[in-house]
Amino acid sequence: MNNATVLITEKPSILGRMAPVLTERWDTPIYAITTYYLGLYEFRYPRGLRISDYPVIKEPMWKPRSITNSPAWRIQEGEVTPCTTNPETLLQNASTIIFACDPDHSGAAAFNILIEQSLGTLPTETAWPAMHLLATNEAAISQSIEAMGTTSDEWFRTISNAGQAKRFFDFNFNANALALLSPKMRKAGCPDKQSKVSKYGLQMLYSLRDEEASDTSSLIARMENWKGTGRYQAMRLGTSVSMSGIIDNLINSQLVEAGEGLIKVSLKGEQFLRLLHPDCRDPDLPARLNSWMSEWPTSKPAMERYLKTFFGKQSRFSRAG
Repeated sequence: MNNATVLITEKPSILGRMAPVLTERWDTPIYAITTYYLGLYEFRYPRGLRISDYPVIKEPMWKPRSITNSPAWRIQEGEVTPCTTNPETLLQNASTIIFACDPDHSGAAAFNILIEQSLGTLPTETAWPAMHLLATNEAAISQSIEAMGTTSDEWFRTISNAGQAKRFFDFNFNANALALLSPKMRKAGCPDKQSKVSKYGLQMLYSLRDEEASDTSSLIARMENWKGTGRYQAMRLGTSVSMSGIIDNLINSQLVEAGEGLIKVSLKGEQFLRLLHPDCRDPDLPARLNSWMSEWPTSKPAMERYLKTFFGKQSRFSRAG
């Protein structure tokens, strides 16, 4: 593994398309780590705090994500085969580490977190080689190698900042929601193990309460063209990958029910919303988050104020009730 080149990418299928080009270009040992879109690490939320400590704002903490398939691969003679070496060892012994994920905030975040957790160094401390993959055909892969940039380039800094912003918001929203919203879900009768609601799941629940029941395809269309209050340009509520999961999670938590092809708020969902401060409804959240992501790290204080206000209102509302 010494003197090896290690690529960090997202999907084994993409790696398979890259393998023939990579082995033509480099004669050093080539390995790869696939982050499987979600990344190899997940949030580790604060524990041992009192309910009076909330809302809290902290830097994200991480723990390894449980995955079924090995994320490590060896590339030889244009072929990709599983590798039993763990990702941390591969990275610690690599002579070259290359960013080869999708050029978006999710890809940058998966890369940065893996580097930080494996090497114990901030990703911004080193200018890592970076492939700006705009397509995955042979010509595009070859071109991205020939025009290899680094993680210090403007395009990467932009997606990296956006990824940091989103992870900061998601970590703190989820940490506070587990303490302040999950108990309300259980009080409304939701299953204990399913008593979690995401930032966009909550806004989708309000939307279902305020509009007529819809079938799944209509809900997805609503999420793809989320209008909010109309103050901002319409945008997506979630990603194309996460939208169906948002709906499924609402169904599994019994906040909504599906019957006769339609999805509507359940009695438990209605009760849950009655237990929340009215300002927990924020249909413009996707637009706010998009703005914060594009302006990070300057936007960090505004994001912190939003989170403290959002969950501070809910905390006081709960005590008053």
